[in-house]
Amino acid sequence: MCRQCAIVSCRDACSVRICCQAEPGGRLAEEIDSLPDGLDTPLSSSSVSGGQRQRIALARALLRTPDVLLLDEATAQVDALTEAAIHGCIRARASAGSVVTVAHRLSTVLDADTIVVMEHGRVRAIGTHEELVASDALYRDLVEALRIAAEAEQADLTAAGTTA
Repeated sequence: MCRQCAIVSCRDACSVRICCQAEPGGRLAEEIDSLPDGLDTPLSSSSVSGGQRQRIALARALLRTPDVLLLDEATAQVDALTEAAIHGCIRARASAGSVVTVAHRLSTVLDADTIVVMEHGRVRAIGTHEELVASDALYRDLVEALRIAAEAEQADLTAAGTTA
């Protein structure tokens, strides 16, 4: 995974491997290593999926260790296990600098120090998850809708598993 181009462009090219192996199972590092050219896999390649593109882009961003890491729907196209691995890497990165995440998935923002709720392109509310659940009806409704959707998805998976 630690290619010469990555070594030239960052302070510690092995930091992604270390960070991602620290999460349970080392899933993110394994995923990157399984790609045709690892970290050097072209993002325009038709041989990689949207989720793989996201993982490569995130690994490259983590390698650069910017003062502020801006992520836009970093887990939108990945499965639940990979999402957990990505969150582990993001949490580790957040301990060393600022991370700004744009997300629709509740799981992506739960650990945030500050959540900004947007409505019609404007800031509606700012706070922690707990503060927003207590104070903002829209956020509370979004949390409830996402909880219901997750429970329904889990019920579908359970039903599929019992009939299979």
